[in-house]
Amino acid sequence: MDFHFLHKAKTKDTFRWVTGWLIQKDGGWQIYSGGKFYLVEPHTICVFTGANDINDTMVFEGDFVYNSLLKR
Repeated sequence: MDFHFLHKAKTKDTFRWVTGWLIQKDGGWQIYSGGKFYLVEPHTICVFTGANDINDTMVFEGDFVYNSLLKR
Protein backbone atom coordinates (compact mmCIF):
# COMPACT_ATOMS: atom_id res chain seq x y z
CA MET A 1 0.00 0.00 0.00
CA ASP A 2 1.40 3.42 -0.96
CA PHE A 3 0.89 5.71 2.03
CA HIS A 4 2.19 8.84 0.29
CA PHE A 5 -1.31 9.67 -0.92
CA LEU A 6 -3.28 8.47 2.10
CA HIS A 7 -5.71 10.99 3.61
CA LYS A 8 -8.38 11.15 6.29
CA ALA A 9 -11.40 13.42 6.55
CA LYS A 10 -14.85 13.57 8.10
CA THR A 11 -17.80 12.49 5.96
CA LYS A 12 -20.52 15.02 5.17
CA ASP A 13 -23.40 12.74 6.16
CA THR A 14 -22.23 11.16 9.44
CA PHE A 15 -19.23 13.41 10.23
CA ARG A 16 -17.16 10.30 11.07
CA TRP A 17 -13.49 9.93 10.16
CA VAL A 18 -12.71 7.89 7.05
CA THR A 19 -9.22 7.03 5.78
CA GLY A 20 -8.35 6.35 2.14
CA TRP A 21 -7.37 7.96 -1.14
CA LEU A 22 -8.52 11.53 -1.80
CA ILE A 23 -10.26 12.24 -5.11
CA GLN A 24 -11.84 15.41 -6.50
CA LYS A 25 -14.98 14.24 -8.24
CA ASP A 26 -18.26 15.86 -9.31
CA GLY A 27 -17.25 19.24 -7.88
CA GLY A 28 -16.51 17.89 -4.40
CA TRP A 29 -13.90 15.99 -2.46
CA GLN A 30 -14.32 12.28 -1.86
CA ILE A 31 -12.29 9.59 -0.13
CA TYR A 32 -12.18 6.12 -1.65
CA SER A 33 -11.97 3.46 1.05
CA GLY A 34 -13.13 -0.13 1.27
CA GLY A 35 -14.58 -0.09 -2.25
CA LYS A 36 -16.81 2.92 -1.51
CA PHE A 37 -16.65 6.66 -2.16
CA TYR A 38 -17.35 9.00 0.76
CA LEU A 39 -18.18 12.68 0.24
CA VAL A 40 -16.08 14.59 2.78
CA GLU A 41 -15.91 18.02 4.38
CA PRO A 42 -12.98 19.84 2.70
CA HIS A 43 -11.88 21.66 5.88
CA THR A 44 -11.29 18.29 7.65
CA ILE A 45 -8.92 16.77 5.05
CA CYS A 46 -5.61 15.62 6.57
CA VAL A 47 -2.55 14.07 4.90
CA PHE A 48 -0.73 11.05 6.35
CA THR A 49 2.70 12.12 7.62
CA GLY A 50 4.34 8.74 7.03
CA ALA A 51 4.89 8.28 10.77
CA ASN A 52 3.20 6.10 13.36
CA ASP A 53 2.98 6.81 17.08
CA ILE A 54 4.10 4.49 19.89
CA ASN A 55 0.81 2.53 19.56
CA ASP A 56 1.42 2.05 15.82
CA THR A 57 -1.43 4.45 15.00
CA MET A 58 -0.94 6.48 11.83
CA VAL A 59 -0.20 10.18 12.45
CA PHE A 60 -1.91 12.65 10.11
CA GLU A 61 -1.19 16.33 9.56
CA GLY A 62 -3.08 18.28 12.23
CA ASP A 63 -3.25 15.42 14.76
CA PHE A 64 -2.50 16.20 18.38
CA VAL A 65 0.29 14.05 19.78
CA TYR A 66 0.68 13.73 23.55
CA ASN A 67 4.14 13.22 25.00
CA SER A 68 3.96 11.85 28.54
CA LEU A 69 7.68 12.53 29.04
CA LEU A 70 7.20 16.31 28.93
CA LYS A 71 6.34 17.95 32.26
CA ARG A 72 3.96 20.86 32.44
